[in-house]
Amino acid sequence: MTRAESCTRAADGSFRAVFDRHVRLVELATLVEAEQRCCAFFTFNITSDARGLVLEVHVPAGATELARALFEQNG
Repeated sequence: MTRAESCTRAADGSFRAVFDRHVRLVELATLVEAEQRCCAFFTFNITSDARGLVLEVHVPAGATELARALFEQNG
């Protein structure tokens, strides 16, 4: 996720990306909508507060490699 401040992967294969206040909610929602059309088996959760936006992507067991390819672009 090129505009994320950080992106971490949990032991269960899910990802958590933290964005700063400069990323607009509508931009992130548009990304989630496109990804949902592509990968309907992922579950996306967006949290917004004064610190910024957080995107959590929950991944089924059989899709961890696909998720890694999508969300670990920056290492």
